[in-house]
Amino acid sequence: MKKFILIFAIVSILCHSNLFPTDETHCCKADITKLEKTTDTSEFISERIVPMKLKYIVHADLAGNTFEYTMNRNIKRVSYKKKKALKIVTVTNNPTGKTVDTFFIDKFTLSPLKRIIDQGNYDIDLEYSDNLILGTIKGSGKIHKIRKELLKPVIADGSGVDIIISALPLELNYSKQFQLFEFQTSELKDLELKVIEKTKLKIKNTMYTAYKASLIPPGNNKVLMTIYLNTKKPYVMLKSELSFDTQSGPGKVITELEQIKY
Repeated sequence: MKKFILIFAIVSILCHSNLFPTDETHCCKADITKLEKTTDTSEFISERIVPMKLKYIVHADLAGNTFEYTMNRNIKRVSYKKKKALKIVTVTNNPTGKTVDTFFIDKFTLSPLKRIIDQGNYDIDLEYSDNLILGTIKGSGKIHKIRKELLKPVIADGSGVDIIISALPLELNYSKQFQLFEFQTSELKDLELKVIEKTKLKIKNTMYTAYKASLIPPGNNKVLMTIYLNTKKPYVMLKSELSFDTQSGPGKVITELEQIKY
């Protein structure tokens, strides 16, 4: 059940672990050998991320069980600890309940600052800096502390991934490597974005021109997520396709844009 809750709540490529790791305390340094190509924030065009409200429809097939639910996202300009920031609130209403994922990112560098997830019986609180992530996971009478040292900054994960990618100077054959922090295991994950096609995509009654991109582990051809991004304003995710395996069988989640409001 924890796996299903996590998949529903975050709808990300890093959603297959239980909320609490098996170790009572998981605190380790980053592996230097895996950090030769780290996240460079200089390419991000932060002006592309503007205040808006987005509504997505999510179609999920989990081991033969099909569901449909909504994901609403609100992006605001705010101040966080005297820094100009963007506040991204993603509310998911699915069969397992309501999840509120709040992410604060730096307005200019788009680096993660703070993440708070209210997920029913679980509360996740993460604080980011360039060289350290601190946080706690609370739930079921347990408190798990997180401390992860970094050699380089990571990018926002979970519900923040597509927002960050939308701010890149995408073009055909563009590629970029990222590093994300998976709070479920306190591990760093390397991913590579590859733009493989420029295509037409019809959503409801609107025809868009989109970049079709794949997210894969570096050096691996297995596509974890396919994402379609608008080539012009508004720079947003139009659609995503996520495939994964569970103990009960394969699963797939398709997320599609329903509405934009400014």
